[in-house]
Amino acid sequence: MPSSADGFDAALERAAAAVLDAGSRLDSSTPAIVLIDGRSGAGKSTLATQLRDRWPGEVQLVALDDIYPGWDGLGAGADMLATAILDPLAAGREAHWRRWDWAADAPGALMT
Repeated sequence: MPSSADGFDAALERAAAAVLDAGSRLDSSTPAIVLIDGRSGAGKSTLATQLRDRWPGEVQLVALDDIYPGWDGLGAGADMLATAILDPLAAGREAHWRRWDWAADAPGALMT
């Protein structure tokens, strides 16, 4: 009898395959941006890692947990995602953002 873990793994595999299939139909001259959202424990990081490992070409994986400026930073993190990452990439520029250092509870390293 299959376990619930088997069902979870199969669901993640189907999701990864669907995203990879959709990505294969994109114009290769435009960078693909895949945003994954979901509740805690839903498998977002696992799915993102599967996509990164299987996506053709160079991939930059950005976890929003690395962007949120502290526990009350959901809105600011969403704004930073748009202005520091999505807008520059859409304009053909390199993205730069500051990673949040959770241990220091302060801005951390500059990322590209």
